[in-house]
Amino acid sequence: MGFLWAFCRPFVEAMTPGMSHDKSINIAKANLMNDTLFSQSENLDTNLVTEDLPTQNQPQKSLLEVTLAGAIALSQDAINHAQANEQFEAVLAQIQNESPTAALLLKQLWAEYLSAQRSATFYEGLSGAEAGLSEKMVKSNIQLKQNYLRLIQEQ
Repeated sequence: MGFLWAFCRPFVEAMTPGMSHDKSINIAKANLMNDTLFSQSENLDTNLVTEDLPTQNQPQKSLLEVTLAGAIALSQDAINHAQANEQFEAVLAQIQNESPTAALLLKQLWAEYLSAQRSATFYEGLSGAEAGLSEKMVKSNIQLKQNYLRLIQEQ
């Protein structure tokens, strides 16, 4: 795909780890084609959705794509969210000049991506706390059984 795909691809790749590249591209392309924002927008060029996807013969990425990928990489850690937002705002300003509709869509994607990152971080922490509690319960249960066996042996 053209202009829009160049900016959506890092999001698709970050949100579909482990999925084959072709499958994630097909899913993203189908989602873009079915999105009602595209069908309702008068200003959006329909060629953005129907252009061919980048091939392996085009390995070079644009500066905007690299900057966006850097912002995504920074956003992986909650400590770096401020830097990631600064980098994203620079990308968004450049896109705003070229395509206001694409900038709006990209801004929504970014907000959803950060929300998903925060949720993932929260649930990872919750899972870690649950694992710690489970381990403590197992140790406590073993200790109780040992104490019970000693008590029985003493009688």
